[in-house]
Amino acid sequence: MPIGPFSTSVQGSCPEGQSERRHRAPGCRLLFLAPQPFFEVRGTPINVRRMVETLAQAGYAIDLVTYPVGEDVDIPGVRILRVPGWPGLRQIPVGPSLRKIPLDGLMALYTFFRLLTRRYAVVHAVEEAALFCPWLLWIRRGTRFVYDMDSSLSDQLRYSGNLKNRRLLAMVEAMERRAVKRADFVLTVCSALTEWVHREVPGARVVQIEDTPMEERFEPDVSEAAELRSQWGGGTGVVLSVYTGNLETYQGVELMLRALADLMGRQQVKGAGWAHRCVVVGGSEPQIATFRGIAQRLGLREPDDIIWAGRMPLTRMPACLAAADILLSPRTKGTNTALKVYGYMQSGRPILATDLPTHRQALDESTALLVPAQPRAFATGWARLITDQPLRERLGSAAAQRVEECYSLKRFRGRLLEAYASLD
Repeated sequence: MPIGPFSTSVQGSCPEGQSERRHRAPGCRLLFLAPQPFFEVRGTPINVRRMVETLAQAGYAIDLVTYPVGEDVDIPGVRILRVPGWPGLRQIPVGPSLRKIPLDGLMALYTFFRLLTRRYAVVHAVEEAALFCPWLLWIRRGTRFVYDMDSSLSDQLRYSGNLKNRRLLAMVEAMERRAVKRADFVLTVCSALTEWVHREVPGARVVQIEDTPMEERFEPDVSEAAELRSQWGGGTGVVLSVYTGNLETYQGVELMLRALADLMGRQQVKGAGWAHRCVVVGGSEPQIATFRGIAQRLGLREPDDIIWAGRMPLTRMPACLAAADILLSPRTKGTNTALKVYGYMQSGRPILATDLPTHRQALDESTALLVPAQPRAFATGWARLITDQPLRERLGSAAAQRVEECYSLKRFRGRLLEAYASLD
């Protein structure tokens, strides 16, 4: 049976297939495998929640198998099944880690049990959960299989440095290729992953659906945004630059701090009469302590130059973005586009980002200021945005329009349901 639609997006264009064609889902049971803490305010769990909500609203009865950690949330039509805990495992870091290995093993065993005792129309596996599915789906040969590739595990292991053994990396790549071959279609979130799939398995069926902002429309609590801005010292004549996200090394936080140290000494900013402050939202306490030490060694002062705001609830993110004059994404590694980029764009605030494929897949010169991934270049772009308010307004407006046209939540839901309709 042919599977479709096939789509690869070209940067700067809006992919077709935005219809919300419905299909007969009532009575269909779906096994959704999410090897992450669920629910947590970070990229993949947010995307998982959005997908299961969309599919449940379309009529699927969903069993969501996930880790034993995370916030309990009530999603109509979705039953959350947690694998057993592992002694001492209470927090799971972002990305590949040794802590995930025992939990992924338990998830594989639990999936085997579910497939033995239940019939599912579709198994939808996110990231590494897809790697063990080809060996398990022989139990239910007629079950459809969707490989949800939010990122390439082998690439993550390579650039994170968590796995340096070439033979083991080759084994992971072979498992990824096997999962791609077995999948009825591979769901990707950006052109880099789509290209990876076609390079590794020519002729593979791919449905590319980019991430979206967290909300249908950007409607921040104006009073909360004003309160945050006041709390962060964003008075008259003060430009607030805000970074949101985790503080893993690939996010380029150290690059941002070095650029900030360069920026604070520039006469270009001082001479123009601008006051500036950088706010970092996110990160664990140990991570904040590490980067705070780096900031202090660079001569950055708290709270005059930088504020470490820590983690905030998902509900406060719109206010955080609304309080900003400039939004920062200094990422240095990785190929997939971060979920937060779409929220940045939707906010209508100007974006300063490193000029890498991870950003180029959603942004261009008309929607963001893209600069080389080097501290001095980042500082130069930063100074330009601080001192050029018309540029800030132009970039912010163009980015918000791009989201509305190409990366809306409505489009995401329509494309996902259209992809699932192809399984009928």
